[in-house]
Amino acid sequence: MKYRSLRLVKLIKTELSNIFLREIELENSLITIEDVELSENLSEARIKLAVFPESKGQEVLKVLKRKRSFFQDKLTRKLNIKPMPRIKFFLAR
Repeated sequence: MKYRSLRLVKLIKTELSNIFLREIELENSLITIEDVELSENLSEARIKLAVFPESKGQEVLKVLKRKRSFFQDKLTRKLNIKPMPRIKFFLAR
C-alpha cells in the first residue's frame, strides 16, 4: 500500500471515530472501527465496524447507512482531501 493510502486510512479511522463519539447517540451500543479499506483509485472507503452487543449490529448498521451523507460531509470538511473517498459501512465478521 502506498504512503498516501496509509495516511488516508489512518486519518479516516481517527476522524470518523471522533465523529462517532461526538455526533451519534445509540442506545446501549458501542461502535468501534475495525478496519478501513481503500480502493485502488482511492474513490471508495470500506469501513468495517464492530458493534457491541452483536445483537444490535444490524440495527446500528441501518442507522449509520441512513446517516452516511452526514458522515461523508463531516469527513470532507475535516480532512479537506480532494477527491474524498465515498464511505460505505459494513459489519466486521
